[in-house]
Amino acid sequence: EIYNGSDKIFDLSNWQLNDASSGGTIVAGWILPDNYGILTSTSNVDSFLVSNVYAVSSFPSLNNSGDDVEIVDPNGIEIEISEKFGGNLDN
Repeated sequence: EIYNGSDKIFDLSNWQLNDASSGGTIVAGWILPDNYGILTSTSNVDSFLVSNVYAVSSFPSLNNSGDDVEIVDPNGIEIEISEKFGGNLDN
């Protein structure tokens, strides 16, 4: 899931979704202010019945024990880090 809490519209094309060992690229899409979107692999986009789904090529394999995930814009600026994504949240 991705959330745009700003008052700006963002073109997510070519943004990176990375974990410690791999990364993928958001293929295309715009996210509006104060809106959520779903990040999924390109092969799973049709599984969602909503319009705000963003395909990620080479979606990172997240570890069962949890992973730190970052989103990086095309200029290499780190936009967000989510710590312990997935896995057991009691750790």
